[in-house]
Amino acid sequence: MNTSFERKLYERLSEFRNKKFVVGFSGGRDSSALLHFLNRFRDEFSFELYPCHVNHRLRKNAGEDEGFALKVCREHSLKLEVISGDVKNIAETQGISAEQAARKFRIESFTKLKEKYNADYIITAHHMDDLIETFFLKIFQGTTVYNLKGFNLESGTFLRPMLEISGDEIDEYIDKYRIMYVNDPTNKDINIPRNWIRHKIIPEIKEYNPGYLKNILKLQNESSVLDGYLSSKVEKVQVRKNGAVYTINLNDFNTLSEYEKRYLVSAVIADFCRPGKQIIENILGISNKRESRRINLPNDFIFEKSYSYIYFFPSSAVESYEYLKKPSEKVVILSKIGKIITFGNDLKNKSLRVRNRRKGDRFGRKKLKDLFIDAGKDLFVRDTSVIVEKEGEIIFVEGLSDSKNIRIDKISQG
Repeated sequence: MNTSFERKLYERLSEFRNKKFVVGFSGGRDSSALLHFLNRFRDEFSFELYPCHVNHRLRKNAGEDEGFALKVCREHSLKLEVISGDVKNIAETQGISAEQAARKFRIESFTKLKEKYNADYIITAHHMDDLIETFFLKIFQGTTVYNLKGFNLESGTFLRPMLEISGDEIDEYIDKYRIMYVNDPTNKDINIPRNWIRHKIIPEIKEYNPGYLKNILKLQNESSVLDGYLSSKVEKVQVRKNGAVYTINLNDFNTLSEYEKRYLVSAVIADFCRPGKQIIENILGISNKRESRRINLPNDFIFEKSYSYIYFFPSSAVESYEYLKKPSEKVVILSKIGKIITFGNDLKNKSLRVRNRRKGDRFGRKKLKDLFIDAGKDLFVRDTSVIVEKEGEIIFVEGLSDSKNIRIDKISQG
């Protein structure tokens, strides 16, 4: 092994003998070098390789890249899994950038294959230059000091063994073994922030003083240590998740320091949007107020601070709904809010209206809103409580009524 690429990767992967890998293979320089190396040493290390090519259908020559990937895998006597998806449509539907949609689609695709083959890891070709690009990207877009490192060697089911290998070392390996690969023409478009950093900023730093890049890597490692420390500090606060609804006990949340609160909020909202500084500040500002409040978040999510809990949920969770129960129905399933209503005795043979609250509702002689407030019910609970109406009159309100004839169970949504 004459190149530093080989020496570093051999040492790193020797810790993962007898493993099954789903290998992300775009056909580009980095993944071509990784797949070539894995194939060379798969017998020695007893690797099982399942290469996967994700076709995002974003470029005209995406089909050519797919064909190239198939050809390479045939030459390596490997079966290539190809997963294709309309990423542009995903981005438009979910209101996110094409880059975010592509990343999400890749992760979902790789994860499905890992489950299919019962693989140990999803292995990708992220390398040292990617780390440095991510550092600048995060700085320019706005981030926290504990979030400066984009990814680690191991992160859940992902393995990135090339993080200590530079782009120059990859080029040396590519040249030595004359490895063919495809070039993505969009990688040269400096109107894309990551490409601007790659082609304009990093070359200037390398020319001026390459040691500066090592200092960036050290800072990223310090950031990762801080992230681990904060993670251990907020473990005492449980984040409950049911479907896409997150709940945190407000009293538990208030035991955290302001910095720890920022960390926990950032970790939660990262599941559905980019945790920008202003978003986090707005959430913390409302969390410290006495009254109940809601604010809109990106991607049609809502944050709510109420009496007992703070909530993060999609706006669809509190939209109005109505279901007309027929006399023949004993059970009504409301999958939208994750509840099952079972009717007993005379009610199972009645026509009933099942819905959530509306403005002006009255239960008995009082306004339903006042009854909810008197009972200390959170806003989210009020909007998702089941109401049963018979012949235009409310006969049951979840959380306010006792009835042996109506039972409500929650559907566990993971």
